[in-house]
Amino acid sequence: PDPANGAVLFEGVQTATLEDDDIWEASGLAASRRNPGVWWTHNDSGSLPTVFAIGADGRALGAFTLAGILLAWDWENIAADDMSIYVGDVGDNGANREHVQVFWFREPDVNAGQPRATSTIDEVEVRTLAQPDHPQNCETLMVDPVTHDLSLVTKAKDGHSGVYWAAAPFAAPAQNDQDVLTTARMFELDRSRDGFARCQFVRVHEHSAPTSQAPPTL
Repeated sequence: PDPANGAVLFEGVQTATLEDDDIWEASGLAASRRNPGVWWTHNDSGSLPTVFAIGADGRALGAFTLAGILLAWDWENIAADDMSIYVGDVGDNGANREHVQVFWFREPDVNAGQPRATSTIDEVEVRTLAQPDHPQNCETLMVDPVTHDLSLVTKAKDGHSGVYWAAAPFAAPAQNDQDVLTTARMFELDRSRDGFARCQFVRVHEHSAPTSQAPPTL
């Protein structure tokens, strides 16, 4: 395969069925880096602001509601680093949202063999972001596991997706109630310490990480 387009490793296969009836339109999916065997997901737009912990076998492990958030307006993706979970309320099918938001919180302890638990996450941080050019529909959120920077990728019908970058939320508070995203020059969809994956509807392409972990600049 062409290295520039990533190596096609295998065709997708179904490995589990979700047993939590409250997950009716799973949108994002992220593997925990703190709790082995645990995955995080959430519903799409119009749902309660809840994230769900599931096992690799689809077992329901927990439902955690984010305090202070009235509605999951258009939640599209979820990401995890060594400490926290990030949820992207970044969808915009009508391309008319002046800003989008990313919520993050410390990942709760979840055991892959536990019964389903319910709880409220009281300490939730919010990052409000505005795109530098015009509103766009983003359906991918990533967090760099080393720098904790955020990347958002737009969904484009013509296949030319935009990639936007924001410095780590822990680096500094947002200015003027919202930060303006920076256009990035590299394409990525799901980060790890070793590389990133570029996903299509039926395939995932794996890429090696660049030599430098520093975010791209213009």
